[in-house]
Amino acid sequence: YRVLDGTGNKVGVPIKASSISCNPTLGNLEKKFTTNETAKESLKPFVKVKLDECLAQSPTTMKDLIEKLKQKSIYTVLRQNAEGRLYGITFVDNQNKVVFNGSDLGKGYSVAALQSGLASANEKSLTQDETNGGSSGSSIQKEISFQKQQEKTIPANAKTESFLDVLLTAKEQFGNTPYSLLQKKRKKKRKNPNS
Repeated sequence: YRVLDGTGNKVGVPIKASSISCNPTLGNLEKKFTTNETAKESLKPFVKVKLDECLAQSPTTMKDLIEKLKQKSIYTVLRQNAEGRLYGITFVDNQNKVVFNGSDLGKGYSVAALQSGLASANEKSLTQDETNGGSSGSSIQKEISFQKQQEKTIPANAKTESFLDVLLTAKEQFGNTPYSLLQKKRKKKRKNPNS
């Protein structure tokens, strides 16, 4: 293992994996990855149920869905390209300590499927309002078209950026040196006062 600076250049002396207390060698990590993958699969239904409960409340925008998921302790990370178009969503379940991409949960939970479902929910609410209200339909239609434009160009919100920044930034840690790397202190010999 090596320490990297802000630009990704290697700094300092490398540390052997076998010298670290938890022994994160390649063989041990591969074993851990396989066991964690099977444990992750067993938690997939719990996340799906929470997502289905939030979708059953018929949110009309992506922001509404994200807020409903936050109430169920599932946080979302939206991935966007340079033009602001969404191409991926990740669900972070802090309660079960598991992370899934939308497509990992199934086709119905991908960004494209969620956006089309939210758009159809918007259209349904629009048709219901038109049949009930009549004159207020044009203002609602303008609002829905405005929401669709906002969803297409949703900037990554500050909380998502700060969450990713916290995870990806390297911080200096003091006082966390493994015991095996610490130098042992030598005892001073005492002079015998009797002699």
